[in-house]
Amino acid sequence: MSFQGNAQIDTSQKKMGTASLLLDGTADYLTFPATNDLLFSTGTFTIEGFFRFSATPTNCILLTSWGGGWAFWFESGKLYFRDGNLHDSGQYTWSPTLNTWYHIAVDRDASNVIRIYVDGVMQVKTTGYNYDIPVSATSPAIGSLRNGGFTGFDFNGWMDEIRVTKGVARYGSDGGLTVPTTAFPRS
Repeated sequence: MSFQGNAQIDTSQKKMGTASLLLDGTADYLTFPATNDLLFSTGTFTIEGFFRFSATPTNCILLTSWGGGWAFWFESGKLYFRDGNLHDSGQYTWSPTLNTWYHIAVDRDASNVIRIYVDGVMQVKTTGYNYDIPVSATSPAIGSLRNGGFTGFDFNGWMDEIRVTKGVARYGSDGGLTVPTTAFPRS
């Protein structure tokens, strides 16, 4: 993992444990080596975490493996998932309350339904999302699209308990989910 800009571990804010990732919205992000765990292809997956916004997220990345891969992000105030061939999930227009922790997740189940959840409530779903999610040419990142060549998509706030799961739609329910109350397992 490589910290970029002023990205840092901060003990003043946390959802679980003793610290969280702080990004100030100005070229701060994390990158990490590419891994097959982020190559979803046509399979199931879940991307989730806890997010606390310091500024209204008009345009910002939560997590990405961009360079033609995928992005889970806000663009023009809408939260959605996009694959590298520009196939978008349904979009959820949302302006979160600042300085409040939210659990945000997206998953795709075996029936090719992709759902986005905020604090346990399914906000939007897209059926027939059977697109092959391409392999990214750049390193995965948390909090920015800068390593994919784009500015203006920097996250401003804190993140905690980020988890990406390949091969499992952890929630896959129109009825929503139970928001985790303990730290995710480390194995």
